[in-house]
Amino acid sequence: MTSYQAVLSEHGHWIGWDATSGHALVTGQTGSGKSASLYDLLCIASHDPQTQVVGIDPSGVTGAPFARVHPRDWVVGGADIGVQAIELLEAVVAEMDRRTRALGRMDLDKLPDHLLGRKLFAIRVVLEEYTALLSAVSRKQKDEITTLVGRILREGRKARINVLTVVQRPEAAVLHDRGQYQDLFLHLLENRTSVEMVLNDADEEVVKMLTTLSPGEGGYKRIGPKPIARFRSPLMEFSEYSARVKNFLRTPPFRK
Repeated sequence: MTSYQAVLSEHGHWIGWDATSGHALVTGQTGSGKSASLYDLLCIASHDPQTQVVGIDPSGVTGAPFARVHPRDWVVGGADIGVQAIELLEAVVAEMDRRTRALGRMDLDKLPDHLLGRKLFAIRVVLEEYTALLSAVSRKQKDEITTLVGRILREGRKARINVLTVVQRPEAAVLHDRGQYQDLFLHLLENRTSVEMVLNDADEEVVKMLTTLSPGEGGYKRIGPKPIARFRSPLMEFSEYSARVKNFLRTPPFRK
């Protein structure tokens, strides 16, 4: 497990997010604090010696520290972002299929922990500004991207290949296969419709909380019966985030 755990609940307990397991969603309005939470989670992933981090970032900012270390594993903006994004996602899906076939031969339904960390790693696929990505590509590329991401969301967990999606506003067209997300990091949401897009059974108290959060505050929900927990990620300047990622990216590149 990682030695970096900076996502803190309101009761002073660490939220034990595992970079090696489960799809995660970070969402919230501009200025709500989702970037601070994302930096936290990416620091956790970069400190984890069992996890390779790959991703797509249309702005080229969040992914830049990773891209400087493993440039082939990150798509960071550019006119041909659609082509590059599809190539990366196709490589991830091919690896997912290879692992799934191997699991079948070993009579396993999930890649176990003890096989991670030497030559085989969990893969965390970061979709930063996913809405912006789908808006920047052609319709055909959008269909290809959503098909590939959908396959990873539905089939990736058993192969220890998990998505970390970041969106400003939860929308059905963007959060396809949204029932597959295991960990939700929710910052200020616009209204009840936005809340129900990520929490189908949200009661009035939860809706009120998520639509009145202060900047930097969030609500964390893990799949299952446990209630939503308030949290606050510590404010981290980009320079600090960048240094942490560069210094602690311990795993080899996914694509050589």
